[in-house]
Amino acid sequence: MSDFETVYSERLLEIESYLDFIAGVEKATQGGVPRIGGNDGELITTEQKKIIYSSVYLLLYNLIESTITGCIEEVCEAVVAHKSTPEALSEKMLGEWVRTVAGTHKDSAYDIRWKNVLKLFEWYSPPEPVTTFSVERGGGGNWDHKAIEKIVDRLGLTWQMSDPTLKNVLVHWKDEMGALSWVKSLRNNLAHGEISFVECAQNVTAQELRDLTQTIAAYLSEIIDLFKKSVEQFEFLNPSSRPARIAP
Repeated sequence: MSDFETVYSERLLEIESYLDFIAGVEKATQGGVPRIGGNDGELITTEQKKIIYSSVYLLLYNLIESTITGCIEEVCEAVVAHKSTPEALSEKMLGEWVRTVAGTHKDSAYDIRWKNVLKLFEWYSPPEPVTTFSVERGGGGNWDHKAIEKIVDRLGLTWQMSDPTLKNVLVHWKDEMGALSWVKSLRNNLAHGEISFVECAQNVTAQELRDLTQTIAAYLSEIIDLFKKSVEQFEFLNPSSRPARIAP
């Protein structure tokens, strides 16, 4: 298991543990106002319970962003580890590498752009292995299904997603948004102070939060497999540069 897969598993376990705690609070509420530490303990108010519930959305978005970041870095590390030369890269991966080295996505002064062009010539004359590679991902807080599908296409990877998982993640969860879009929306609204933590968890149950988590976890698991297979099949290289497979 790679490092980013380990991080994914650990963070998912954290969320599941937190959901168990929420389920316990909700069960205690059914018998009256829950207390911390027995009959003489502090009361857990309705507002506090909602704040506890709202934190799940932050945990879920953290899981989404960290997983996608880890997947992208896995591809970048594979390019460097394989000691790929620029001309060996797939067309889209080469475009991302040029984007990184030349800074074509940045507004730069003339002298900086010229220095970046010279860097490209240094790699091509003669061709040298790529020693540094990263993918510009843009600002945080924007990861949902559309953004993930877009980065997969940008990297030229084969989209692989089972119909049931894709259907579940796209079905409208709230306000005509799918599961990932809903979590992204609430996370951003909380981060920007547009809603309070109490408002965020209005009319949500512990079971709904668990269902939401399971839907997103199933999707992310398949995304991880997608990136792993793409690396294993050397999709970051153009077809003529991919190592020949040995028949079993």
